[in-house]
Amino acid sequence: MRLDGHAVPTGERIASHDAVRHARSLAARHPPHGATGPGWAERRAGVHSKATTPTRRPSGSCLDGPSRRQPEEVPMRAFIVELQNRPGGLAALAEAIAERGINITNVVGATCGGSGSLGIITNDEASTKTVLDGGSFSYRQIDLVTADLDDKPGTLGAAARRLADAGVNIELLLPTGMEGGKVSVAFGVDNAAAAQQALGELATVSR
Repeated sequence: MRLDGHAVPTGERIASHDAVRHARSLAARHPPHGATGPGWAERRAGVHSKATTPTRRPSGSCLDGPSRRQPEEVPMRAFIVELQNRPGGLAALAEAIAERGINITNVVGATCGGSGSLGIITNDEASTKTVLDGGSFSYRQIDLVTADLDDKPGTLGAAARRLADAGVNIELLLPTGMEGGKVSVAFGVDNAAAAQQALGELATVSR
C-alpha cells in the first residue's frame, strides 16, 4: 500500500484497519450523544469515509473568490466653469487645481463677448469642487454620458437627434478618444438616464 507516494509497512496497514474496526465496535455499543450518520466512526478513528458528502459553500462566499456581481455604474461628471474673457482667467483656474495635486484629464472651452465657459474633467471630483468653492469660481457640475460614434459624416448629428427627440438638452460636448474607426465623445446633459436610453447601443460605460 502506498500513501502520498510512500510505501506503508504491512504492520501499520493492519493496525490502521484494526483501529477502524475497533471504532465501529465501540460505536455500536456506546454511540456518543448526537453522533449520527454514516462514517462518523471512521472519522473518529482518523479515516474519512468515501461516502462523506463534501461541505458546500454558499454561492458568493468569499472563499469562492471575488464576487461576480457587477458594480453599480456611477455617472461621470464634468465641471462647467464661467470665466471672464480676459488674460489670466484660465491660468488662475488651472494653477489653483494643480496646487492641490489634481490632474485635469479633459478640457474644452470657448468665449463669447465678455465671458467664456470652460468644461473640465479631473481625476478627483471632490477635491476639484473644494478648489472651485475656495477660489470663488462660478461653476456647476453636470452628468456625462459617453458614446462611441462611427468616424464618418452624420454620426454626431444622428446621436444629437436621438437626444433631442427624447427631450434631452446637451450642455457640453467633450471628445474623449478615437480608436478603430470609432470616435468617443462625452455628452454633458440635463438628464443622464434619459440620454443613456435614447443613445441605446451607442452609449458606453463612462470612463
